[in-house]
Amino acid sequence: MLQVRDCPADLYADLADCAKRENRSISQQTIYILKTALGSQDQNKESPEENAVEALGEGVLPGHSV
Repeated sequence: MLQVRDCPADLYADLADCAKRENRSISQQTIYILKTALGSQDQNKESPEENAVEALGEGVLPGHSV
């Protein structure tokens, strides 16, 4: 189980929008982003943050930089 406290409202809204576009629940989208960011870290030798940005696609989380 994962709980995130004090998540900024704008980040949560962006996550919800992304999940809706991908036809996923917020939980499913969060797991997808984490798996993509952390799972491909060994393959790409990039940081988890860079992998997360790639997983989301350019511009999905406006206002949030790596």
